[in-house]
Formats: sequence, structure tokens, C-alpha cells
Amino acid sequence: MLALFKGEYPPGTPLSEVSIAATFRVSRTPVREALSQLVNEGFAERVSGHGVFAARVTIQTLRDVLEVRRLLEGEAAAWAASRASRLEVARMRELAVFQFAVGDAASYRHATDRNRTFHEAIAAASHNDQVVGLIGQGLAQMERSMALGVNQDQFQEGAGTEHLAVVDAIEARDPGGARSAMEAHLDRSGDLLMRWAVGGAMRSVNV
Repeated sequence: MLALFKGEYPPGTPLSEVSIAATFRVSRTPVREALSQLVNEGFAERVSGHGVFAARVTIQTLRDVLEVRRLLEGEAAAWAASRASRLEVARMRELAVFQFAVGDAASYRHATDRNRTFHEAIAAASHNDQVVGLIGQGLAQMERSMALGVNQDQFQEGAGTEHLAVVDAIEARDPGGARSAMEAHLDRSGDLLMRWAVGGAMRSVNV
């Protein structure tokens, strides 16, 4: 259900087994299973007697996700500083810096994918599979939220420098520095996201 994470199903959109199965040309059974998983992970809501809908995005939801990401990704960066291989560090550095052209949807999707892959690479370098899965859920929640109309320019500014600071600390085998650099990066982007959400600039966010 990548389309849900990409914002193609705005909050409150009905998620019909029949229509989704027809769209993707699959049987209803895997769709039913996928919807149940989305409900369990908080991406969809089941309303008794009415079916399943794309979950609402609330200020509290955003705050909760940001707090969990800060906790988990800060620790993942610290663990990566102790556990990452040289190849893993090289991969992080390759992914750290990216840009997108304003108004170019394909360019933006590429940058979003690179950003997610960068954070996933650090999570993987923690060598803790449970953390990898939880961070992946947090990244998916953020990607869905960002698709609701955030001004992406401000998030791009400084992101590459912040990413490189995390990689530098990991490469230097500095767990405390890696944690601090990741937390600082997430604090800045989280502050921007909350300001946009509270100010009403994001579509379909419930206060």
C-alpha cells in the first residue's frame, strides 16, 4: 500500500477491498490482510458498520511519531557508530546529500526515496532488526504526513550537512556524537513539521 504512504489516499478516504482489489488486479484476500495490517500499524482506521478508512493525521500523531523517531534513530546512530562496517559507512555517505527541483514531482519523489534510504541505512547499521522495523514504520508515517502539503524547500535546506554530521560521527566511532547529530537533525525537521501542521498549512491534519 505504498500509495497510502505517498498521500494518494488522503485521511478519511474509504479503503474498499473491492475497489482496491480491482485497481491492483488481485483477489480480495491479500487486500483484506493488508488492510488489517495497516489498521494494526495505525495507517488506517476501522469504523464499525462503515468499513476501513485512511487514518486521520492529528497533531498528537505527529508529535508521537517525532518523539519515537528521535528516541529510536538517535540510539540507532549511536549503535551504528560502534557496529557499522566500512562499507555501511560508505553507503551512508553516498546517500547523505541530495536535492530536488522545486515543482518537479519526479525529482521530489527521488529525494524522498533517498532520504528514507539514508535513514534506513543507519538503522540497518545498528544491526538490531527490531529497531530497523520500528524505524521503518516511523519513516512511513512521516512520509505520509509530508505528502499532505508541506513546503519541502525548508526541509531540504541544511539536511545534507546534518546527514553528513551524523555519518562523520559514525565513521569516527563516536556514539555520543552520532546520537546528538541525529537528534539535532530530527529536532530541526520536526520543529518545521509541527509549525506547518499547527499553522494549518498541511492539508487534512486534525488539531
